[in-house]
Amino acid sequence: VIQRRGKFPVQQDFYRDWESYKNGFGNISEEFWLGNENIRVLCLKGCKIRFDLVDDAGQKGFALYQNFTLSNGNYRINISGYSGNAGDAMQHQNNYAFSTKDKGNTERAQRYKGGWWFEDSTLFCHLNGEYKPGKNEFGSLHWYPWRKFENLAGVEIKVRPK
Repeated sequence: VIQRRGKFPVQQDFYRDWESYKNGFGNISEEFWLGNENIRVLCLKGCKIRFDLVDDAGQKGFALYQNFTLSNGNYRINISGYSGNAGDAMQHQNNYAFSTKDKGNTERAQRYKGGWWFEDSTLFCHLNGEYKPGKNEFGSLHWYPWRKFENLAGVEIKVRPK
């Protein structure tokens, strides 16, 4: 598991700087981000990546990608080979560098309050956005092809070496 979001006693603030996302933060048994450098090293030879999503009604969706790596330096994402029932939101993030409020596409990271692989024009998913239970807002924790801009109740992102 490289990321977890949801309702926990202590909510993590995902609106953080480059170094925080590089090294990781949070409580591994609750909300956390493993760290881009850790994720990159885990997947040097390629990984599968799975996004497990839960909506406010408890319904579950997932997206599995057969190919996932992060580049050195700017953590550019390479992701392809979708299957699942949640829709292929990450195709829009493919080949974008990671951005935070202080590095990369800072305007988007500041606007959407979290680090992510922001494309230039749309935001099909943002799993490090603000956690806003019961809200339906652009920029919240969302996966557009599955639940539009409805804030998700929970997310886990998992990787497995190929």
